[in-house]
Amino acid sequence: ADTFRSGSKGGVFIPQYKFDRSPFSPMRKPPAPTPPLDAAQRSLLAALNQVVAPDFSLAGGAQSDGLTFIHRQVGEVDLYFVSNLQPAPIASDVTFRVKGKIPQRWDAITGKTGAVAEYRENATGTVVPLDFAPWESAFFVFAPGLAPAGKAAKAAAPAISLPVGGPWKMALAGYGFEPFETTLDTLGSWTDAPRTRHFSGTGIYETEFTLPAEQCAADVRLELDLGAVGNIAEVELNGQAVGVAWMAPHRLEITAAARAGKNKLVVKVTNTLINYVAGLEAPPEIPDELQARLGKSNPDVYPTGKKLTKEMNETDLPAAGLIGPVAVKCMRLK
Repeated sequence: ADTFRSGSKGGVFIPQYKFDRSPFSPMRKPPAPTPPLDAAQRSLLAALNQVVAPDFSLAGGAQSDGLTFIHRQVGEVDLYFVSNLQPAPIASDVTFRVKGKIPQRWDAITGKTGAVAEYRENATGTVVPLDFAPWESAFFVFAPGLAPAGKAAKAAAPAISLPVGGPWKMALAGYGFEPFETTLDTLGSWTDAPRTRHFSGTGIYETEFTLPAEQCAADVRLELDLGAVGNIAEVELNGQAVGVAWMAPHRLEITAAARAGKNKLVVKVTNTLINYVAGLEAPPEIPDELQARLGKSNPDVYPTGKKLTKEMNETDLPAAGLIGPVAVKCMRLK
């Protein structure tokens, strides 16, 4: 049935419904947009909403393409983990089915906690404006009398983005790879160039950029956006370590390390071994310390044949290196 109806004894008839499970991979093939609900699914939601409000919902009851959550209660505290499992940003008011409690936002990546800058209550819960980058996540903690550490700073105007365009000095060094240095006017993946396609290791990028004095005022927060990275980036600014970006969005706060005028930026990017292995023409010998137990060649460790050749010379390699675009985002706070 496509509709719900009241039963003869005052009950509610629940129509057939289904759950659609599709494979998820944030790397090579982003997930397709969520298909719209069919009539039976919409009817089921309508029936459920007659009984209880959603635990977590987007403005206007909009369907999400990947914004998901987990809710746990610990005593009087409500903990929500909210994650954007899609390759696109999302900005929307969201409603948590919690009332009479003060929300905080906790960042598991940086360890920072702070008051939610804006929120309000309505008939079904607490409404919080949410602005997530692709793949971003955060904890929202609701507790009675959870006093904020101070007034939450929020952007007074849209962020100003200052491109960091280079040129970039790049130096590559890794196992089985002859050291390579060059200057880049444009960033790109190591896999796009034959010379670096099968490089696995650490690449060091260096450049300089200039910040206007007004963007280094006390009421401005500065954030370095590395764009796309394959796979992990360690960042230094003016000789000061500012952090490691190991997942998207690859962003780090640089307010304390930045200065008006010229700034020197160093980004060390490390990728995985798949690029090196994909370039091998034959399996390597088993390490000396293992040969007494496994021998010089062992088909259980290094299988041979056409399957090995195909896997080792894989063409669909993941992007590697600092791909960008790189920019400094300047946000004036109030």
